Amino acid sequence: MVNMKRHVLSLICVSFLSVSAPPGVANAAPAPLLSATQDGGTVSPSSGTSAAATVTLITGDNVTVDGRGRGVTIQRGEGREKISFAVDRSAGRLRVVPSDAAPALDAGTLDRDLFDVTGLIAAGYARTDRLPLIVTYRDEAAEKSLRSAATGAATVVRDLPLVNGLAIRAGSEERAAFWLELSALTRGGRSARVWLDRLTMPLLVSSVKQVGAPTTWERGHTGAGVKVAVLDSGIDTTHPDLEGKVSLRANFTEASDGRDLTGHGTHVAATVAGAGQVKGVAPGAVLLDGKVCDIDGCPTSSVLAGMQWSADNGAKVINLSLGSPDREGLDLLEQAVQLLSDRHGVLVVAAAGNGYGARTLSSPASADAALAVGAVNRSDGMVEFSSRGPRVGDSALKPEITAPGTDIVAARSRDSGGDGLYVPKSGTSMAAPHVAGAAAILAGQHPDWDGRKLKAALMAAATPSPDAEVFAQGAGRLDVARATTQSLTSDPAAVSFGLQLWPNGDRPVKQPITYRNDGAEPVTLALAIEHDAHAVFTVTPSSLVVPPGGVAEAVVTADVSRLATDRPGGAYLSAGGDRARISTPLGIEKESEKYPLTIKYVDRAGQPGTGSTQLRRLDDPAQRSRFVNINAVGSEATVRLAKGVWELRSVVREGEHSAYLVHPALEVRQAGAVVMDARMARPVEVILPAAAEPQWVSVNYGGPLTRNDAAAGELIAERPDQISTAQLGTNPFPDETVTRVDGLWTGSDGLYRLAWSHRGGMVTGFRKNVERRHLATVRADYAAQTPGTHGIWIGEAQLPDLRLEGYPLSTPVSLPAAHTLHVNSDGDMRWRKHFTEIVSGGKAQVSFEDRESRFEPGRHYVERWNRGVFAPVLAQDEREETASAWREGDTMTIEGAPLGDSAGRTGRATYTTVRTALHRNGALVGESPSSHASFDVPKDESSYRLVMESEHRQPAALSSRTSTAWTFRSAGAGETARRLPLSIVRFKPPLDSSNTAPSGRPYLIPVSVERLAGSDAGPPRSLELHVSFDDGANWARAEAVGGVMKVRHPARDGFVSLRARATDTRGNTVEQTIIRAYRTLAR
Repeated sequence: MVNMKRHVLSLICVSFLSVSAPPGVANAAPAPLLSATQDGGTVSPSSGTSAAATVTLITGDNVTVDGRGRGVTIQRGEGREKISFAVDRSAGRLRVVPSDAAPALDAGTLDRDLFDVTGLIAAGYARTDRLPLIVTYRDEAAEKSLRSAATGAATVVRDLPLVNGLAIRAGSEERAAFWLELSALTRGGRSARVWLDRLTMPLLVSSVKQVGAPTTWERGHTGAGVKVAVLDSGIDTTHPDLEGKVSLRANFTEASDGRDLTGHGTHVAATVAGAGQVKGVAPGAVLLDGKVCDIDGCPTSSVLAGMQWSADNGAKVINLSLGSPDREGLDLLEQAVQLLSDRHGVLVVAAAGNGYGARTLSSPASADAALAVGAVNRSDGMVEFSSRGPRVGDSALKPEITAPGTDIVAARSRDSGGDGLYVPKSGTSMAAPHVAGAAAILAGQHPDWDGRKLKAALMAAATPSPDAEVFAQGAGRLDVARATTQSLTSDPAAVSFGLQLWPNGDRPVKQPITYRNDGAEPVTLALAIEHDAHAVFTVTPSSLVVPPGGVAEAVVTADVSRLATDRPGGAYLSAGGDRARISTPLGIEKESEKYPLTIKYVDRAGQPGTGSTQLRRLDDPAQRSRFVNINAVGSEATVRLAKGVWELRSVVREGEHSAYLVHPALEVRQAGAVVMDARMARPVEVILPAAAEPQWVSVNYGGPLTRNDAAAGELIAERPDQISTAQLGTNPFPDETVTRVDGLWTGSDGLYRLAWSHRGGMVTGFRKNVERRHLATVRADYAAQTPGTHGIWIGEAQLPDLRLEGYPLSTPVSLPAAHTLHVNSDGDMRWRKHFTEIVSGGKAQVSFEDRESRFEPGRHYVERWNRGVFAPVLAQDEREETASAWREGDTMTIEGAPLGDSAGRTGRATYTTVRTALHRNGALVGESPSSHASFDVPKDESSYRLVMESEHRQPAALSSRTSTAWTFRSAGAGETARRLPLSIVRFKPPLDSSNTAPSGRPYLIPVSVERLAGSDAGPPRSLELHVSFDDGANWARAEAVGGVMKVRHPARDGFVSLRARATDTRGNTVEQTIIRAYRTLAR
């Protein structure tokens, strides 16, 4: 099929070079690590942190995403020390591309899904050391080389002759070595193409009558003997409706047997050909059971193998109630559908998808030869979940037919969940087998018809609904009874004018349509356009006669001038007479005013270069967050852009060097070209006051987005001399653009974490001579909560009024750790630091983040991270909403922070459950399973009790349970938000770097009461303290003198629990209990 599908991408062009753990970090992790972090804004402290996940790319490089989704760590594979990386984030997805994979990606011989870290993790590849691949080859020599390469670290698990390919599983241990051999075959697009063997997913008695099947049975048409392949999750052949129905079975998955554990395949098969109590559409058909889906999904290689097997074993129809989002270019399943249709005459019936909207069609339903099936309800109305067209890129008319897809009752597999013989299911998965059964009936009636003829006949007999759009229903709802009697078909079965590119001149466009009469009598047809809301289409002639066994032609004309741009238009061409009736769907879309822009890349020597560009439209605020990413094949690329003002950010690559070029506002009003010339760029240079080695350097340009945010694009390298920068053209948005240059250096006197901002546009070169007097010194140490863990810390620099999103690199440390950090705060730059402790297995046990702050030049600071007691905290700044609670009108809102460290930083923990409850006058108002909650309360003054409880599970050892309860009075006071009068008791014991205190001796714990900033809480009036050494079974009162709590630890290893009750001068109270606040060990 013609494919012009476009991806909307938000590219962060990042080049990472050889970065190892900085020598200035104590106990740095031993392996060479690269790390980057996505800034996600303010993080809620209540929701748990998910486990960190690591995937091994096809290149052998490991990528770890931390539990908060903020940090990314990249570890090179063996022998790959000089490889750099590009990091790309678009629509919440993370992509990491090694530099030696970029040429094959640009050449189209390497699947981009192989570097979609988000997708790889979601598909479960972080939980396995085997990466599933499909490698297609050009000739026998390439196949031989491929088989030779797939030894040791890789295994050929299946031949895929349908697409000239091999299904390969690559192990993680020797994957880098396998990549070396594989990359040689893909280089320059010579011999092979590599795909991720990605998972497609199953797309979840009146319906049979609804499509007219019983009428066909009465006529003797049941699909008897026609082979229908159901490629799905398997078929339960013991079900009464399916006994004796399956003539051949094969298992193409890695499951140990062919049992249907999900029930999807059994339900689909029974809808096609069930022959028991509940009959399918074609009860006489014979089923081929190809198990291609397991409980996790349907690997592409399994589906491909099943398709080949089906054709080889005589299947006339293949049902695919599975799919994945359609995308740019022809994927392997789309290719396979076309090949089966051309070579074997097979009809592939495919579910359109459950995409809930326009342009959400699934592949392989998107293939030209596939019959794409949408879903209707029992009243023939379109259901909301059914995917609509047009097809991505070329606006072709899809889906092409509909069938019942809601609450379809069919056989239940005995190996799936539930009870009883039957189960209702909904989805286009359920609609597709109705059409597959109907195709079997027609194939039994007309054994000589191929798949194209079957498809045309089914569409010709369908009944469109006047209440549904063409791009939702295609030809309309399936009517197999009409299909078995109607002799008239059209070619094409749908007239798709596709996307009319600008400039179209509003000229009419024409397409012929041919009617074929397979009957014995001539057919006179009256032709008319129906359901054409904008009078776009006309047809000539208005009538024609189709002779028996012959054809007649008409011409459909579309008046493009009557179309609105970027809005698909559709109608039906009705052809009716005494003996036949047919409604052919018509579809078209008119492109808005767009022009081709050619981007040419020139390197520093003036020669054609290689590069990539990110584009963003600026003159329409609604478009500012939508990015288009262009990768050049060769030295230039062409993209069609809407008329307007566009920002261009280009990176011209030349070995280890990258030139970062920004055109802040290119006006597009006609076809044109722009040259991204690396010779215009000037170097980045940073001179430090002491000898230091750069670990990474970043240039981050932010263009207009919203009032306080700039859309960032970041380039990162190991050394400043590997980056040059330039602004091309004038910048009409000086108050909305900023460039940040920052980096990390290691020297004999510690780490240098430095950042500078330049307002008004992109810097053309950058030079900074750093003086000692401009730096602050921070002594930071990082404790451990659990033995044997490691951590990462991040220093993030931002302007207070114009934030840049990006991936600041993190520094890995083995815990406990300490270092000296030299920091600048030039201009109005602010810093925010983050820290995460990670347990074995890569799970983020706990994360903390500091408030934004400024480090004054010449001053010395001390930071202690990850030290207990870990307990709830309250905001100490009136501007902070996190760790706060307020009443606005008749609503109380709680934004609690159940986990903070002794320095008052808010945090999150993986192994935590939280409960928040509000009581009024002794009665429960409501509760929430998190620290976020909103409660509606009456206006009158009442007594309230707010409770927040948390539980931390293993491997977390400290603060295993916490409970905090506040009491206060509150009444409605208009719609102005007022903070609740809350206080908190803070314990700050002098714990060591393992959060441990000595046992068997007296111990002093500083204690204080802190009020919620901006609230009416009063100063503390009384404070009662208790201590327990048996996890709260027994409590003893403890004295507090001068803000210091006195306890005596038992002469044994164990844990100390703390309890406090404070009352303020206004009568508000807080009660806190912390079980296992810290541990004690003999010293």
